[in-house]
Amino acid sequence: MAKIIMCQTGIALVSNTASDITGTILKITHFQNKNVSYFSTIFLYLSIKTVILKSMYKSKTNDSKPRWWKHLWIAVLLTTIASGVVGYLFLRVPLERTVGGLALTFLMIGFAYYIRIRPSRKMNRGLYVLLGISPIGFVLWVVLGLSGVGRLLTNYLGVWPSLIISFTVPYIIGAFIGDWLGKRRNYRLPLSP
Repeated sequence: MAKIIMCQTGIALVSNTASDITGTILKITHFQNKNVSYFSTIFLYLSIKTVILKSMYKSKTNDSKPRWWKHLWIAVLLTTIASGVVGYLFLRVPLERTVGGLALTFLMIGFAYYIRIRPSRKMNRGLYVLLGISPIGFVLWVVLGLSGVGRLLTNYLGVWPSLIISFTVPYIIGAFIGDWLGKRRNYRLPLSP
């Protein structure tokens, strides 16, 4: 499908298909008019550029999901169901635990799908904070335990204050680190559309 733009200086034929965006065909045929103004030539150039940019934007928004996107989610759901069946039949997991685990897993899969389909800045910021709390905060907690600082806290403050400090401070620091990482990436998730 092509759009034809007519102006005082000539006719421009612009390809508007997503497959032909990289090699967009521009064919400008000038009339035999010798009194062509400079402004009408600039208008023709800008109108062609606008049509190209609009078609590129449309192709990016329509093709925001990769080809394997649908197959990935189908495979995740089928794998979850298969693991529930195997757990119940072969591993002798009670039925209520199997159903509860599958329900919780489906809830988390739906949450992950929602995050990828409708990304928002608040949701992405929350995910970066959770990223900071879980792996980064846990690593800081292990470093606190292995470095000997935990023993010093226990000697000076006692058992309960040192436990409270060791179970809160590393995770709070990890949350701030996760938020800082998200701020550096403008709260965009990897492979997000």
